Amino acid sequence: VVEHDPSWLSFFENSVPLSSFTTLNLLELEFFPFKTALEVRGYKNFRNCIGDKKFDFIVIDGPFGYDMPEYSRVDVLRCLQHCISNEFVIMLDDYDRQGEKNTAAEMKSVLGQMGINYSFGVYSGLKDVLVLTSESLKFTCTM
Repeated sequence: VVEHDPSWLSFFENSVPLSSFTTLNLLELEFFPFKTALEVRGYKNFRNCIGDKKFDFIVIDGPFGYDMPEYSRVDVLRCLQHCISNEFVIMLDDYDRQGEKNTAAEMKSVLGQMGINYSFGVYSGLKDVLVLTSESLKFTCTM
């Protein structure tokens, strides 16, 4: 879990049963250029925090991106080639926003460049959530 807000880490620590594989990380926010965007918000030292770990389940719900119209929540793009397991599920919250849609398009592009076949689906409600998976877990796109 990566957060910039200590109260969210406290919530995870005290309110959610966590696996022994889960670590809680508090990182500062920073702004940096990404593609055509002069500034996107991300977590400082995110790549170092992730290290060489491989993930099979990634939930992207931060940092907040309501004010990032071009790209939002791009930290995963800075490490996707190194951190994705062979079988994976990625959930991207707020997919109804253009910044998240553009980030998702970049994720699909990176997966394609890596030669990884994937499936995706969108769950709609008050807001949308994108589910992007390895082919072996594509059933999660249709639940």
